[in-house]
Amino acid sequence: MSTTSMMLRRLHPRDDSTSSVPSGAGTPPSASPQSQRPLVGATGRSSSSGTLGTEVRPGSSASHRSSSHGGHHVKSPEPLQGHKVRNVASSHWGDMFRLKASVVPVVLVPTLVVTAWAALVSVFYMVDSVNFLNGRLPNSTTLVTILGVVMSLLLVFRTNTSYDRFWEGRRIWATVQTNVRNLTRYIWICVQVRNQDDARLKAGAMNLVLAFAIATKNYLREEDELSDDVAALVAHIPEYAARAAALKAAVDADASADSKGLSGRGLPPAAASLDAAAKAEDRPLSLPMELTLHLQAFTNYCRRNELVDVPVQNQLTAAVSALVDSVTSFERIRSSPIPFAYNIHLKQTLLVYLLSLPFQLLPGIFWATVPAVFLASF
Repeated sequence: MSTTSMMLRRLHPRDDSTSSVPSGAGTPPSASPQSQRPLVGATGRSSSSGTLGTEVRPGSSASHRSSSHGGHHVKSPEPLQGHKVRNVASSHWGDMFRLKASVVPVVLVPTLVVTAWAALVSVFYMVDSVNFLNGRLPNSTTLVTILGVVMSLLLVFRTNTSYDRFWEGRRIWATVQTNVRNLTRYIWICVQVRNQDDARLKAGAMNLVLAFAIATKNYLREEDELSDDVAALVAHIPEYAARAAALKAAVDADASADSKGLSGRGLPPAAASLDAAAKAEDRPLSLPMELTLHLQAFTNYCRRNELVDVPVQNQLTAAVSALVDSVTSFERIRSSPIPFAYNIHLKQTLLVYLLSLPFQLLPGIFWATVPAVFLASF
C-alpha cells in the first residue's frame, strides 16, 4: 500500500465499528506479551493480559471503536474535529457603552468645561442682545488647520510612545514566563534527590520560582510584595515567615479596630504603621531580587553536592540571570516616563486648540459649534 493511500486512510477513517490490525503490529519483535509490564488504564487499575492504552468498558462508546488482536485492545482513529481558535482578547459592541476601564471618567469634566466655553462663545455670537462677536470673527479656518496638524503630530508621537512602552512590557513579561517555566522544569527534572532534606529544598525552590512572578507583579504595582499568595510560597524561609506573620497580625488588628469603631478616633492603623516601617527599613533589594539570590544559592548548593552537573548548573544560572534582567527592564520602563516638558507642551497646545475652535467654527455651522466642540474635545 502506498504512503499516500495510508495517509488518506488515517485522515478519513471508515465508518465501520472495528479496524483490522496487520499481523505482527500488536507487539514489538523484540518483546513478548508476557515480558511486557501491564500499563495502568484511565481508571487507575492495571489492565489484564498486557492491555495497552486505556481500559475499555463494555457498552461504552470506545468499545465500539476498538478491536482485539492478540490480546491487545487497539483503538481505531477517531475522525478529525474542527476547533475554532480565538484570541484571548475579545471585543463586543457593548464595549461602546462601558465606563469601567475607560477614559470617560477622566476626560468628562475637562470636556464639559470646554463645551461650556463653546456654548458661551456661541451665545455671544448668535443671540441678538449680546451678539458683540457677530461680524468680528474671521470666515477662515486656517488657524484650526495649522493647529490641527501640530496636534496630530504631537498626539501621534504620544500614542506611539505609549504603545511601545506597553508592548515592550508585554514582551518582557513573556520572557519572565518563559524563564519561570524553564527554571521549574530544570529543577523538577534535572535536580537529583538523595534524602528528605534535598526533597524539601527542591520543593522550596519550586515555590520560590512561582513566588518570584507574583512578587514581581506586586513590586511593579507598588503593592504589598509579601501578600498572602506570596507568603504561602515563601513560608519555608524563616525571615519571610516572620514578616508575613507580623503583617497578618497588623491587618487583623486593623480589622478589630474597625469593628470596635476605633478607626475614627485618630488612632494610626497598625498595618499602615508596619508598612511605613518596612519602607523606612534599609532594604537595598526588592523582594523579587531577594528571591533570585535564594535561587542562585540553591543552584550553587546543588552543584556543590553534585545534585546537578555543570551544564544544568549553567542553564539554571542563565535562567536566574534572565529573571534579574527582566526585573531591571521593568524598572526602567516604570521609572522612565514620557518627559515632563513634553507633557506640559502637549497640554498647553491642546488647550489653545480647543479654546480657539469655537471662533473658527461659528461663522460656518452656527449653533452646531457646541456639539462639534464637545466631540472634538472628547
